[in-house]
Amino acid sequence: MVQHAQDLQIELDSNLMKDVNAFTSRLISERNLRKQRDLFQDSILSSDHKKVGILQNLIDNATENAVEKNYIDNAAHLTSQMSGNIKARETLKMLLDYPERIWPEPEDPNAKKDKKAPPKKKKKEPPLALPPWAEELDDVVKKFKEMEQLA
Repeated sequence: MVQHAQDLQIELDSNLMKDVNAFTSRLISERNLRKQRDLFQDSILSSDHKKVGILQNLIDNATENAVEKNYIDNAAHLTSQMSGNIKARETLKMLLDYPERIWPEPEDPNAKKDKKAPPKKKKKEPPLALPPWAEELDDVVKKFKEMEQLA
């Protein structure tokens, strides 16, 4: 419509042009946000940091262009779900990478000991290799609380 008015050599007010441009930007931002939200809705389980970043940039752009709050809230909720899923997968990977500790078999207190047999030498086991996130108790407690919040 604006182009048609300019073709007819009708001079438009600068405030009107500013309003038209702002409205157009808002509609484009709303459309982009809605389109990406619909694309990412089905892929929460396969989300990654790149997709979260793209959606967050669209949310920021939509906020600047005064898109309706419900679109922004829906996209923000989806972003938080995607971030939670990423954090859960990273935590699971850390736990799966944690080495399994092999415990020795307990001795039976009721078993009779052979007094003539030489005493068994116990093998000295190397210390358990801890991952960096499990070296301090505070870090382990923090990870545990993060996992509780994801559940």
